[in-house]
Parts: sequence; C-alpha cells; structure tokens
Amino acid sequence: MERYRLIQAGAGSRGKHPGEVPVAVRVLVGGDLTKNVRVKLTTTPVGVPKGGGHKHERCEHVAYIVSGQAQIFLDGDPPFVLRAGDTLYISPGVFHDVVPVGDEPLVTLMVDVPPED
Repeated sequence: MERYRLIQAGAGSRGKHPGEVPVAVRVLVGGDLTKNVRVKLTTTPVGVPKGGGHKHERCEHVAYIVSGQAQIFLDGDPPFVLRAGDTLYISPGVFHDVVPVGDEPLVTLMVDVPPED
C-alpha cells in the first residue's frame, strides 16, 4: 500500500456518473489506491434537466462546489441553490438530483465514503 500519492493538476482517470446525465467525471483518488474512499471532480453542463437523480444505499457524499451554481433536490424536500464555496453532506439512502443553473458549468469536488457506483 502506498503511503502517499500526489495527483497533479489535470491528472486523474476518467470515471462515470450513475444514469444517463452527461457529467464529466475525473477520479482523483479511487480503487487503484484505496477501497475506502473515492475523490472525484465532476463537471455538469448548464441545461441538464431534472431527472438524473439517484441514491446510494451505503455511500456518504460530501460535495464542495468549486464553481457554478445548481438547484439541488433531496428526497421530497423543497429544493435549494448551491453556490461556489458551499459544501453539502448527503447521507446514505437520500435521493439527490442536481440541476445546474446560471451561465457556467457546475464543477463539484465529491468525496464518497465508501465508494459505490
């Protein structure tokens, strides 16, 4: 097991997002290094409609909004807006759907514990 690894800017492997939503996923820390956590950078274009939501039975999500804005739908609760600099925790089993709003793509740093597809 590696003691540490530097992932330089622009590095990482191509990942996938659940469902059919056109999200670009770059895995920064994943299964080639650890089975305990996954760190990924996601980019979602403006114009993606509501309907790509999902939930994970075991996975906890922590999402840090790097840039852009999005309306987030969690279970049946009223939606709210996430903005650059916001951090959101989502516990296992919570349905979540994200719709980018505004003029720029939504870029999110995601941490998944444990990793789950």
